[in-house]
Amino acid sequence: MLSAPSAIEVAPEGGLTIVDHSGNSVTVPEARLPFHSGGGKPDGPGDFSMTALQGAKNGKVENPVVIYLALDSGKIRVERVGRL
Repeated sequence: MLSAPSAIEVAPEGGLTIVDHSGNSVTVPEARLPFHSGGGKPDGPGDFSMTALQGAKNGKVENPVVIYLALDSGKIRVERVGRL
């Protein structure tokens, strides 16, 4: 389903590591799982983004992860991943 080298893997300490097409990665710690995701606005045909909201503390979302996705020959490619 994912176009390599994009990956979503369980990290050694139980978190979730998301790797983008360039090899950059972000890990969502186990304590923040499960997280809620919401769709973003498409940048163009076949492009879309997703925001992983890791819960709020005192009404503020801390360290949200943004994942930019694209379709690549019928598979999903993680274009970019990072924190806001």
